[in-house]
Amino acid sequence: GLRLDLLSEDELRHLARVVARLESANRDALTGLLNRAWMDEELPALVERYDRAELPLTCAFVDVDHFKKVNDTFSHAVGDEVLSAIARLLMLGVRDADPCVRYGGEEILLFLPGSDEADAIDASERIRANIAAHDWGRTAPGLAVTASIGVAERVAGESVRDWVDRADAALYAAKRAGRNRVFRAERPS
Repeated sequence: GLRLDLLSEDELRHLARVVARLESANRDALTGLLNRAWMDEELPALVERYDRAELPLTCAFVDVDHFKKVNDTFSHAVGDEVLSAIARLLMLGVRDADPCVRYGGEEILLFLPGSDEADAIDASERIRANIAAHDWGRTAPGLAVTASIGVAERVAGESVRDWVDRADAALYAAKRAGRNRVFRAERPS
């Protein structure tokens, strides 16, 4: 578990900001992540700002591996606990300003403003490893959880839909390759 006595003041402040993000409006009730409406309301302006500034903008599509099996084997209540824990692990693994959106079910989209593909792959790999190494047995004896992640850096002029679709395609490539891994998206042709 988290030993608060071992955290620095900066880490405690970051944790307080994570808690505040979890409790604010426009949030998914279960996970505290932004809800999908955020993508319609806020994402276009974010994309426009980064386009104008000619700064990189990357997204990572995260999907819990074999999540249906978690629900079927351990219960939907355990599945909900897993999603809540994954949300906390994700938010601890990104910067305060990085939007995390519960896209649907066990799918989560991370937006990494100012991060290029290489930086986003590094962050995604850390998150993937943290999820795999988490002590899931405390949630339910015998439980193990991993996630697959697809990463796509937005190409200038690319629609949000096409950009997210490329990250989604990379996610599915990671799943087909055996799960519990991070894959980079193909560049648009």
